[in-house]
Parts: sequence; C-alpha cells; structure tokens
Amino acid sequence: MKTIVLVSLVIVFSFFSGCGSGGSTSTFSKYSPTQIFDKKVYTFYMFADYSSELNKSYLKFIPSSSGYYSIHIGTEDFQDLDIVLFSDEEFTQFITAKDSTSLYGERLNYNLKANQTYYIMIENYSNMSDVTYSLLVTPSIDNGFYTKTTPMQIQLTSSDEFTLLSYIGYDSPLYAYDAAQDKHYIHVSSQVYATLYLKTFIAQNEQDLDIKVFSDPNYSQLIYESSAASTTQESMQIDFQANTEYFIEIQNFTNDSESSFVLSLDKYDF
Repeated sequence: MKTIVLVSLVIVFSFFSGCGSGGSTSTFSKYSPTQIFDKKVYTFYMFADYSSELNKSYLKFIPSSSGYYSIHIGTEDFQDLDIVLFSDEEFTQFITAKDSTSLYGERLNYNLKANQTYYIMIENYSNMSDVTYSLLVTPSIDNGFYTKTTPMQIQLTSSDEFTLLSYIGYDSPLYAYDAAQDKHYIHVSSQVYATLYLKTFIAQNEQDLDIKVFSDPNYSQLIYESSAASTTQESMQIDFQANTEYFIEIQNFTNDSESSFVLSLDKYDF
C-alpha cells in the first residue's frame, strides 16, 4: 500500500473553471465510460467517496494509429491521482499503471495498437477531498520524449477551450548534456483566435528553461521568445491566430543537470 509523501517541489497549479474540448463532467459510469480523443485537453471532476465509484473516472480511448502515447494528468487540489490502463470494458484485464505518490499529477507512457479500444481509470487515491484535474493524451515515443519529428500535439478547436488554465506537461523531462533530449517540442494547431499565456514551472534541480515559438515545423522561423535568467519559471504572451500552426521549443539552457517541468496555457481576455 502506498504512503502519501509530501515531496519538496514548489509547483503552482491552477485550472480552468470549465473544460477542454471534451467537456467537463462530474459523473462517470464504469458501464458507460466517457470516450476521449488524443491531442485534446479535458477537465474532469471527481468526488471523494470510497463508498461508491464517484472517486474514479472511467474513460475509453481508441488510437487512430499504432505507437507510443502519453496520458498526462495534473491537479491543483493536492490529491494523489493514479492512472490505470485496462484492455476490457469490465476494467478487469490490467495492462499497466502509473501510481506514484505525487500530489501534482502523473504521466503514463505506453505502446498502443491502432483501432483497439483501451479503458482508462483515473482514481482519486488520496480521497481526502473532491478533485478537479486535466487530462491530455498525445502521441509520444518509447521513452516519453517529444522531439521535432514527434512533438507533443495539442489541437485547439473551440473558444471554449480557452476558458481555463490547463497544466499539460507534468513530469516532462529535460536531460543535460544531450542535444537530442535537452529540449521539449510542442505542436499547437489552433483554429481560433486567442491571446495565451504560456508558462513553465521548474519541477526540480533549478535549471534555467527558455521558451521559443516558431511558425514552421523546422523550428527556424522564430516569432516569440522568452529567455529570462530564471531557475523557477519562464513565461510569455502569445497571440494565437485562427487556422494557424505554432511550434514551441522549451530548452534546458543551464544544462548542467537533468530537470523536469510543468507547462500551462492560460487565456487572457482584454
């Protein structure tokens, strides 16, 4: 049995009051799981209730292509959430799980087969209070890194997606002394206009992270940059245009130690 441990990471989490493209929900049924799609940011709500299934979310996901996918979840509610993956609709054929004692979020990376239905259970293991969390499923590679050719993919298709703040990159590693893995790449496909606040929080080892935004998949046409000498956070404002692609690079500039970070997108209304 796990013991809840307070880890010494200074991370600030805030969430949207609404939901991502998939909608916000506080009711889940094991017998009718909510279908989710990759590259979409969702926000869900669970109760603290051991006497029923209300402290669990039951979801299903059907990948369109075979390969590695990462399931990201994050919360500001200081609860230990677990991700459990099953192969059957009864949620009995266990595949794998991510159930560390983190009170901020989890990330599960696994190789999935195209057109096969996978069943995901998110459990409020702490169960000390109700909890709101965000979820993103995105293609990755076998070690969970996001490269230029396989970036973290996010699709923004509705203005409703910008009503909240969503942490989507929890436990994203940046390795030192490795030109291929000291950067994190994100591809945002936006179909709507929005002014966003992009922010990274350092999760460990006080590394100086820089953010660059490009207009092309080769990451050569720079349009935004934030390179403050900060070892706690980095942020920038981005004016997203409709029907436009953005390519974001987050680099471990200090590069003398491995580090991990969390990432948020926050809408600003003027």
